[in-house]
Amino acid sequence: MKKRERNKAWRDRGPDFEDISENELSPSKIRRKILVLALVFIGSLFLFSLTLNRGNMDVTIQIKDPTYPLVSFSLDGGRTVNTTRGYASEMSIPSLRDTVIATGGTHSLTAIVDTYGNKIQSVRYTVYDLSGETAYESGSPEMTDAGNGQYELKFEFNDTWRDEREGALCLELDREGQNPVYYYTRVTRQAGLSTADCVDFAYEFSANTMNPNESSWVQQYTESSSSGDSTTFQNVTLNSSLNQIMWKNLTLANVSDRTCDIEETNGTFTSLTLSYTLDVTGSGEARKYKVEEFYRLRYSASGVMLLNFVRTMNSSLQDNPNFITASGIDLGVSDSNVSYLSSTDGKRVTFAADDALWLYDQSADKLEKIFTFRLDSGNDARADYSNYTITPVYMDDTGNISFTVTGYMNRGTYEGNVGTAVYYYSAKEDTVSVKTFIPSDTGSAIAAIDLKGLIYYSHTDDIVYALISDKLYKMNTVSGELETLAEGITRSECAVSEDGRYLAYPSADNHAQSATMVLMDLETGSAVTLTAESGAYLKAIGFVDEDFVCGAVRQSDVSQDTLGTSSEPMYKVTITDTTGASLKEYQQEGVYITSVSTSGGYVTLNRATGSGGNFTAITTDYITSNAGSASEMASVGTYSDATLLKCVRIKL
Repeated sequence: MKKRERNKAWRDRGPDFEDISENELSPSKIRRKILVLALVFIGSLFLFSLTLNRGNMDVTIQIKDPTYPLVSFSLDGGRTVNTTRGYASEMSIPSLRDTVIATGGTHSLTAIVDTYGNKIQSVRYTVYDLSGETAYESGSPEMTDAGNGQYELKFEFNDTWRDEREGALCLELDREGQNPVYYYTRVTRQAGLSTADCVDFAYEFSANTMNPNESSWVQQYTESSSSGDSTTFQNVTLNSSLNQIMWKNLTLANVSDRTCDIEETNGTFTSLTLSYTLDVTGSGEARKYKVEEFYRLRYSASGVMLLNFVRTMNSSLQDNPNFITASGIDLGVSDSNVSYLSSTDGKRVTFAADDALWLYDQSADKLEKIFTFRLDSGNDARADYSNYTITPVYMDDTGNISFTVTGYMNRGTYEGNVGTAVYYYSAKEDTVSVKTFIPSDTGSAIAAIDLKGLIYYSHTDDIVYALISDKLYKMNTVSGELETLAEGITRSECAVSEDGRYLAYPSADNHAQSATMVLMDLETGSAVTLTAESGAYLKAIGFVDEDFVCGAVRQSDVSQDTLGTSSEPMYKVTITDTTGASLKEYQQEGVYITSVSTSGGYVTLNRATGSGGNFTAITTDYITSNAGSASEMASVGTYSDATLLKCVRIKL
C-alpha cells in the first residue's frame, strides 16, 4: 500500500506537534478497521510445520460444492434438532461443546443422516467422557433407509456410563470412495429434564412475536425497562419494548422453517438457539434478514419460565443486491462492528459482511463479491453454515486484497477442517488464490475465541508471518520453507501497526524485560533493533500510523507488593519511525508513566510521582501530531429509519 505523505516530526511545541489537555482531545478517525487476524493455537497445531502446506500454495481456487452429509437428532416429541456438521478428522473433544441432546433418561437415541448423494457404507460410534480420555462404549447403531436420501440411526446405549449422565458422542461415517467424516455432540441421560417442553415453548414464543393477536401472551414474559435499547431491532432482549419484541410496524413475509440447536440442558435450565430467515419490509423495499433467537428456560410445575431472550437480526446482503445508495453502502439492520479497509486514494473499500468479502470501486460504481462459502444458486444448509469469520488484512490502491478466513471450512479443499486460510485477491486477474492454511483440532466455537495472535501475508515476498504458541514463524508460501524468527514471546509483549504491516517484538531471552526490541516491516522483511539504556528494558506499547511507541523501564524502579504484583513504571516513552530513528522522546524529571495507550493520532500518558511502588497519580498528558493523518475516505456509521430504526451504513 502506498505510504501516506506526512511530516515525521514529533515535537513538544510547534505547528506539527502539540501536547494537549484532556478537554482538547479530539481523535481523528481511524482510517482502517481491525486488520490483523489473531491466532494462538491451544489444541494440536501440528507445530505449524504444516505438512498440508508444504510446496507451492499459490493456487487459484475454484471452491467446490460441499460434499459432506449432515447429521441431526430426534428429540422426544418428534422435533429434529442439533444439525451437526462433519469434520475431516478427529477433533479435540473438550473443545466441542456446541450442542447437547437429551435421551429422556432412556437408553435410546435416534439420529437422521441427510446423505446429499453420499453412499454410506457403515457408521460407527464411540461415547467418551467429556475430557475425551475415557471411552465409555463403542459400536454401530442400527441403520435404516428412511427414503429421500436419509438414513435413520438408532442407538441403544449400555449402563456403563448411565450414572455419569453426560458423555461425548463421536460418529464416524464411512462413505463409498471417500474419506470418513466425523460428527460430535454431547449426550445427556439425565431423567426429568423436560427439554422437549422448553423447545416447544421457544417455537411458540417465536411464532407469537409475529402475531399481533398474541401480544398480551408475549407481554407476560417480558421485562421492558429503561435499560433496554429502544432504538434498534438488531439486538432485542426481554428489556426491550413490547413493540420491538413484536416487530412493530414491520411487514414480515417468507419466514423460513426454524432450526434449533440445544446448547445446554440440565436440572437447572435449558439454553437453545432458533435460527431462521425472513423478508422484512420497512420504509422501503423488502429485504431478507437472518435471525437468531437465544433462549434460556427453566421448567417447573407451573410451566416454562423464560429467563433470558436475545434476538439478533442481520441483513442478508447476498440476497439483497440493491444496497449501494447515494449515501453509501447501506447494510440495513446489521451489527455495526464491520471489518473494512479503504484505499489511500479513497476510491475503493473492501468489507466483510453477511459471510462474504466485498469490494466496491466508487469511481466505477462497481460492487464485487470477492469470496464466500455460500452458493450462488439454491439453498444448501451446508454452504450456508455461518461459523467462519472473514477479515480483510491489506488492500492497495489498485484493489489487490489479502484476507483471512478463520473457523469451519464449509466446502472446498479444506472442507470439514477448522483453522485459518490466507487468501490473496488479484484485481487485475480477478482471481482469488490461497496462500496457506493453518489447521486446528479445536471446534470452531472455541477456535474463534482462542485463536489470538498475529498473521500477515506479504505479497511482495510471498511470505506469511504468524505468531502461534509463543513462536513467531516466517513461511515462504512458494518453497514451503519455514523459519522460526523468535520463541517464547506472547502477543501481549508485541505491538502491531493498525494495518498489520509493522511488528515490534522483544528479542532478548527474557522477553518480559528485554533490553532490545526488533522493529520489523513484514511487507519487505526489513528489520531494525532498538536498544535500551544500560540498566533498563523496553516495553512495546503500540503504533500511531507506522510510528512505533516504546516505553523504557529502569530495573531499579521495578517493585512488587505483598501480593506479588509487579510495578513497572516507565521513565521514558520514545516514538520512532520505521527505520528506528527517534522522532520524539517524552521524559520529565521525577515523573513516571504508569500506562500508555494509543488511539487515532494520539498517545495518552497516565503519569505518577513516587518510588518503590508507592505512586501518586498526577494529571494525564497527551501527545499528538497535527501533520499526520490522511483523511479517512470510508467510515462505518448508523442512521435512523422511521420503521427499521437504527441501520448501518459505510459512508464513502
